[in-house]
Amino acid sequence: MLRKLAGLQEGSRKSIQETGLNTLYLAFGMLEWYESDQTDRNFLSPLLLYPVSLERKLHNGQYFYTIKSFSEDIEENFSLRERLRQDYGIILPTFTQLSDDNDQVEDSPELYFEKVKDIIRVYSRWKVRSFLTLSLFSFGGIALFNDLNPERWPNEASILKHPLVSSILCGQEEANQDVIALDYNVDHPSIASKVPLLITDADASQFSAIVDAIDSKNLVIEGPPGTGKSQTITNLIAAALAVGKKVLFVSEKKAALEVVYNRLTNAGLENYCLEVHSTATSRQSFYSRLKRRVEQDQPPDMSLELADQVIECSQLKQLLSQYVLLLNQPLGRIGKTFQELLWSAKRADDLAADISLPPTLSSLRDDQASSMTDADLHRKYQHLKEFSQQHQELVKLYSNVESHPWFGLTAYNLSPIEQGDLIGIIKSWSNTLIRLQICSRRAIETLDIGEQSTLAELIHLNKQLESYPQINNAVEESLLPALKTTQEQNSASTLICQLMTYRKGVESLRQYFQDEIISLPDFTQLNALAVNLEELKIDSTEEYTIEQLQDLSKKATELASKIEQYKSLVTQIASCINSNSFLTPSELKSVSIAVQILSEQKPETLERRTAELCSQSSHDILINAQKTVEKLRLSQEELRRKYHIDACKDPERMCFYANKLRYANLLSYWFDPEYNKAKKLWERIQKYPSLLSDTKIANIFEKIGSFKRELDSFLNDSVLRRVCGKYFMGLETDFSSLLAVNSFAANVKKSLDSLPLGQHLSRILLEADITKARKILQLHFMQRFQLLIQFIDASRLDKKFDKQLTWEELSDHYRKISSQSAHAYKELISLGLNPLMPISLLPSLIQNIEELNSEKQR
Repeated sequence: MLRKLAGLQEGSRKSIQETGLNTLYLAFGMLEWYESDQTDRNFLSPLLLYPVSLERKLHNGQYFYTIKSFSEDIEENFSLRERLRQDYGIILPTFTQLSDDNDQVEDSPELYFEKVKDIIRVYSRWKVRSFLTLSLFSFGGIALFNDLNPERWPNEASILKHPLVSSILCGQEEANQDVIALDYNVDHPSIASKVPLLITDADASQFSAIVDAIDSKNLVIEGPPGTGKSQTITNLIAAALAVGKKVLFVSEKKAALEVVYNRLTNAGLENYCLEVHSTATSRQSFYSRLKRRVEQDQPPDMSLELADQVIECSQLKQLLSQYVLLLNQPLGRIGKTFQELLWSAKRADDLAADISLPPTLSSLRDDQASSMTDADLHRKYQHLKEFSQQHQELVKLYSNVESHPWFGLTAYNLSPIEQGDLIGIIKSWSNTLIRLQICSRRAIETLDIGEQSTLAELIHLNKQLESYPQINNAVEESLLPALKTTQEQNSASTLICQLMTYRKGVESLRQYFQDEIISLPDFTQLNALAVNLEELKIDSTEEYTIEQLQDLSKKATELASKIEQYKSLVTQIASCINSNSFLTPSELKSVSIAVQILSEQKPETLERRTAELCSQSSHDILINAQKTVEKLRLSQEELRRKYHIDACKDPERMCFYANKLRYANLLSYWFDPEYNKAKKLWERIQKYPSLLSDTKIANIFEKIGSFKRELDSFLNDSVLRRVCGKYFMGLETDFSSLLAVNSFAANVKKSLDSLPLGQHLSRILLEADITKARKILQLHFMQRFQLLIQFIDASRLDKKFDKQLTWEELSDHYRKISSQSAHAYKELISLGLNPLMPISLLPSLIQNIEELNSEKQR
């Protein structure tokens, strides 16, 4: 009950918070009705609704809920009225309430129900139920339905003729094609004069929206949260009030209403706003607030002060506008505004902040800056760019400017004698350079090398010639002319490298062979053997040499023989578990786990298996029942030591007698026969008569009644009886053994379901008859079965293969391994390979031989 009340309170709170509508009602009476005579599905619809609220208080650690009225009138179920009118032609009577002039007779709910009964008599199965129901009802849509009903609008003012409705439904003859409205120049007098005042800040787009609304334009203001929609609506309402207009503000969300209302209140406009729909407002409160607003005093005339402030504000706006115009005015002939030049200068300063510039450059001024055009600025920029590029080229060639050959030459204003000396030195340099050029050409032709054009290259060539070794006497000089050209030298060098590479490659293969390599093995034969050897590994974690292939053949033969020995036993096991196919080692391991689980169970556990007891959902039911039985047994033993509780049949009667005794007085003995029956029952059930007060006897009766009630509830628990089945014996039920069955089923599921063949084994262990279970259990006592499982574990047959092989396939597989490993050993030894070489090196050997063959062919 507390949970249901908490849910109703939370649902009502959310509805009020999100939509502003109260959906919690007390429903008086229910109409039980059917959609047609052919259906048996009935509907219960409330007839009268009374809006209420539900409040919760904590007192002495317990929550108490109180229903409070909104002081509103009882409402009819208009949704039901409209449904019955349209579908069945039934018009429900109007619920008449007492009016102020007392001209009409007020209906009571009972009288209203009688009127409804008279109307629905033609429907034999329809009934009026006198229920009182507290629940959440949402009837917000019926109010909209009634408001839009054309019959409620006069012909001369039909809703269909309303210009706004017509515009929404039919469109306009001349519609504005702009999807997004453009912002106005809000400082222009013709625009600014349209908005009389603003009570909160507004940017250009918000101001433009207010202007459009003042001009009676239809518009939609769209934007994400926090973009100022509520702020714009607040300004719009204030502007409309300033020009004497009335504004109806409607919102789907209560939070939006409260935001706008609070903004207007903070601006001192509370007395000009009236909430006509609020869950916290009663009808009397609404009338009182309306009266206070109608009777309020005329506000003081502030027009003169306001006019002065408006003039001052206009002057400030004019100064700001002039400042904006000044910033955006072009300067000089360059075509840029003051603002653009200031930001360009700031950006240039930021870019040059990390560059160390000479002080003279940072203080450089250009007197012609104001008369420069954009072309002049571009030309100076190009000059600076070219100067920078030339400087970078000098630095790139000589590391720094100081390393340039002509750096430091300061021979200015030379005398005629000094000029003659300088010319003589230059001529001497020129003759020396000519002789050097002749010698260098001769050396270039002799050595057949490229042109050496610079002095540095000639110095390098001289150093190379000095470092060249003398020709050894062992060199066959007759071969030197054959290597005269660069192509011939490169060919000889390539041949030598290839021979050396081939020789090193053959030498690197020496580790794979037992004796010296005379000829390389046949690549195709060796590759075929490597492919076959991929299938020979019994355990992929072991490493085999060529010599161990003989042991591998012997080991595979032994495994195949062992597998053959257990073939009949595996067939027997497959038949025992109803499997039509050969089993794999992993499936045999699963069978061994199933057999182990069976061996750990008591015989009665297996005999008591049922689908209900094996269900995991029954575990909590059995645990709770076991606790209940223990509690009832203790209570029964305690009561039976003193009383004949079997004589107390009806628990409700015991509680009734307890109340009679607890509230008895001096006259009860003479005039209350039920009191005397209670006293006689007390005398009859006592095993050891004693004198007790009526209050103590009442406590004992209540204790017996409570025990009987709990016992009846336990004995009549249909779910528990279904779970226990024939093993339910009341308080004598052995829940420990039934829980053992449930635990056995849980253990089977946990241990087997994820294993190969696990789900099949689980079904057999949980659903097979006791004969089949005992037959599987016999495997536990079979020595050959235990030896089979030990053989699988020792040989790791359940973990060696990516693909699980059946027992039949395993035998063929290991016989094939035995034959192929012996053949591979003979072939590899015949090729001269080292017996101690690991088989894993064969791919590397094959790759090396393939590379040597390719090198040899080249």
